[in-house]
Parts: sequence; C-alpha cells; structure tokens
Amino acid sequence: MQRRDATSIAAPAFVLVLVALFNIVACVLLPWFEIPAVGHAGAPYEFTAYAFASGARALLSQLYGASTIPVNIWAPFETWGWVVRVTALADIACMVVAMLLMWRFRTTSARMVRRCFVASCMVPCLTIALLVVCNASLHALTGQVPTLANLTSKGFIRLTYVPLAQLFSGLAAALSAERLLAPPHELVGEERVTWSVQNDGDARNRPRLSLIVIAVIVPLIMGLGIVLLGNRSQVFISLCLVIAAMAPFAWSFEHRGPQAREIVLIAVMTALSVAGRLALFMVPQVKPTSALVIISGIWLGPEAGCLVGMLSAFTSNFFFGQGPWTPWQMFGFGCIGFLAGVLFKGSRKSGVTNRALTCIYGFISVMLIYGPIVDTSSVLYGMGAMNARAFGAVYLAGVPFNFVHAVSTALFLFFLADPMGKKLARIQRKYGIAG
Repeated sequence: MQRRDATSIAAPAFVLVLVALFNIVACVLLPWFEIPAVGHAGAPYEFTAYAFASGARALLSQLYGASTIPVNIWAPFETWGWVVRVTALADIACMVVAMLLMWRFRTTSARMVRRCFVASCMVPCLTIALLVVCNASLHALTGQVPTLANLTSKGFIRLTYVPLAQLFSGLAAALSAERLLAPPHELVGEERVTWSVQNDGDARNRPRLSLIVIAVIVPLIMGLGIVLLGNRSQVFISLCLVIAAMAPFAWSFEHRGPQAREIVLIAVMTALSVAGRLALFMVPQVKPTSALVIISGIWLGPEAGCLVGMLSAFTSNFFFGQGPWTPWQMFGFGCIGFLAGVLFKGSRKSGVTNRALTCIYGFISVMLIYGPIVDTSSVLYGMGAMNARAFGAVYLAGVPFNFVHAVSTALFLFFLADPMGKKLARIQRKYGIAG
C-alpha cells in the first residue's frame, strides 16, 4: 500500500507554510512603497498595497501645490491603485490555496503548490513594472530625464524591501516545493522502503550549485540591491545573501540526513570568527576572521566555508556598524571560504594539510580577492565618479591595509590551521559528520 495523503503538515513543508504566511502578512500589513518627497512634507511616506492610490494622490498634490488634481492626470494612478489591490488579493488567494493543499493532500499536491508560489511571484514582478511606469509618468509631468536610477532607486515612488522579499521567498518556495513535500518514505506491502541518503548524482551537483550561488546569484542580489534599493537596505540585502549561502548548504544536508551537531559546528566556527574580530578591534586589519573562515572551508567543505564567511561578516557588523560595505564584506569572506574548500578538497579527505600552502593561500586570497572586493564598494559608495582613475586610486590606497590583513591572516593560519584542523577532523570522525 502506497501512502498518498497526509492530514497534517510535516516539518520540512512547514517552511512553505511560513513563506505563505509571510506573503499574506506582507500583502495586508507591510508597506510596499515609499514616497520620500511626501515624508519631507511631514506626511506618512510608506504605503501598503491598498494605500497606493492615496500615496500617489499626496505626491501629486504636493507637485501641483493644491489638493485639486486634473482628472486626466489622476485617472491613470487611480487605475494603477486598483491593479495593485487586485494583484495583492490574488497573491493572498494563491497562498491560502497552497496552505489548504499542503494541509490536506501533502504528497499529491506538490505541483499545484509550486504553481501557487510561481503565481505569487508575478505580484512583485508586476509591482516593479508598475513602479517604473508610474515614475516614467511623473518624470514626464515634471520634465525630468527618465534614467534607470530615476525610474527605480531614485524615483518619486520607490519600493521597500517587502516586494523583493516576496519575490525571492516565492521563487525559493517554488523551486523547493516538490522536494519539501515529497514523502520521506513509501510503504510497499509491509516493508518500508527508505529513500537513498546520498547518490553520486547529488554529490556531483552540490559543487555546481555552490558555484552558481557564489558566482551568479550572490552578485545578482548585490546588483539588484544597488539598482533598486540604493543605500537604504543593507540589512535586507545581507539577509538575502545569507539565505542564498544557505541554499547549497541545505542541499548538501538533504540527501545525507541532517544532524544537529553539524549545524552546531557551523555555528561554533561562526561564533569564533565573530569573537576573534571583536577581541582585536583595537588593532586595524589584524583579525583572525579570515583565517577561521578558511579553516572552516578546508575542513567543513566549500558550502560551510561560504556560509561561515558570510555569517561572520554580517553578525560582527552589528557591533562594528552595518553599512553599504556589509554585503561586500560578506561576499569577500564567502569567496575565500568557498575557494578554500574547493582547493583543499584533497587535504580534507586525507586529514592532513600543508601548512605552507595554507598560509600562502591565506595571504593571496586576502590580498587579491577579499581586499579588492571590499575596495570596490568604496568606489561605488564613496566616490562621486566611477572611472579607471577612481578605481586605481582606491585600490592603491587599499594596498597597505590589505597587505597587513593578508600577513596577519597567514600568521593566524600558521598557528591555528594544524591544531584546529586536527580537532575538526576528530569531531568529524567521531560523530560521522561529512565535510
């Protein structure tokens, strides 16, 4: 007898329920739009999906200097307001249907649930398109040039983090719906057949997924954050990067039975990296964070190295200060942790690392990867113009700081790589933790 139905929601599927609930709450309560010009006049400048028309009216009233707006100008904005409301209601309906399907027919409705989440992704996409159209109309009324920045991050009407969060969470839920809703086993007669814990195909796909995340998805999130959000949502961009870094890590867990001790080990390495950065705050650029991220990548694998690096930068900056540099620091630490796991794969399997090669990699990775990545953020957010001269000046000015950071990383690796590597290898052997 093969089990088909379920009368309750299993733990993995509960992630999809949380995404659906977030979409519902976002549509009803959270602000989708912000109009800074209205806020400067002393009025509320953040608006939910259902208050778009009132926000647009306040902006047009300010532009025209009176409460009476010509009908031919106001009519399109009123229509667009109704479009936003209808799409928000459609998103709510899709999420309600998805939760009902998961509750009653978990194992037979995966495709329908996925389609519901795909449909919900159309709402933020339509919102972004509508935002561009509204800003183009407003720029035409005021005689301004409709550049890309003026239509998005510097427009009259701007997006908050909510529609983007709905878009990313909906895409992630749509991609993982069938896997999260799949039954952990089937019942054939009286015998339970367990799904394969790990197979060669999955083992080959994990590095590819990790490479796609670190080389494509993470830069894409940073680029969208710069274009659509500007300098206003570093924490949200950083959270998106953390979620992206967790994707290959969760994938590597899925086919070999996740254990709490593995997650604890990642958390411990992250805590050590953060504590090391805080303990030596008084010494500029002399921090063990890069060394600990590299050690995590070598012994725990590229996915874990990337995750430890991103979490270390994000968490420690709650003490040092969040800013436009945070996503770039996360990207830099994630890259050196990921590459360490890839390049030292043989050392992880043999249980022995070459101290000299480890130190050389630490020096080169900080000098040529982490340093230039963080320096690039200084050009984007600290310079008035972006040209070859500006980039060259910032990179040259950053050489002494990167050199000190690279030398200190090599020294920390010289003293910490072997003892910590032996401890991590012993823990992996003792508890059967895969790297």
